[in-house]
Amino acid sequence: MNESAAVDRPQFFAETTEPPVPTTAAATERKSVAAAGRCLARCGTHPCHEVRMTIYFYGAGEVPYGCFSNFSAHGVDLDGYWWPTTEHYFQAQKFTGGRHAELIRRARTPLRAAELGRDRSKPMRRDWERVKDDVMRRAVAAKFRTHADIGAVLLATGDEEIVEDTTSDHYWGRGRTGTGKNMLGRILMRTRSRLLADLG
Repeated sequence: MNESAAVDRPQFFAETTEPPVPTTAAATERKSVAAAGRCLARCGTHPCHEVRMTIYFYGAGEVPYGCFSNFSAHGVDLDGYWWPTTEHYFQAQKFTGGRHAELIRRARTPLRAAELGRDRSKPMRRDWERVKDDVMRRAVAAKFRTHADIGAVLLATGDEEIVEDTTSDHYWGRGRTGTGKNMLGRILMRTRSRLLADLG
């Protein structure tokens, strides 16, 4: 990438294609999560002494935890460029600059950015498998430090487990069997701990 984008912020259009329907167990859990959100609004404290659970998230439009998705419309300023979502940033890092990375940065939606990032006709950096976790950590940390409102949502989860509820990704989420690595959830929990530490 040659041109600076610190002040060049492409217009962002909300992604409209919804991901696969979650598992029945997770869907049931989401109802409890919604109840926890209402409890937080009512009593002003969290974790609520009456509610202990695993927090499942996936779609960016979900309330209150859609902001945990990389598709949520919370941009970040990293490496001197503005990225409309952390999905844009993450996918572009597979190509370490150049025309294709810039094309990803300017993608109209995070879904399109993901599609471009998964295009195997383009040569991907050789060390991607080694560095991808660090790339995700950096993107997620920047997101929740940039946007205080969603930082507060993350902190309000207390010490509860956070799980990306996708049956199609065994690495970043819970996977089809529910025994996936859940790396995105783990990174969110690590970010939560660091935000809490910053509060002293």
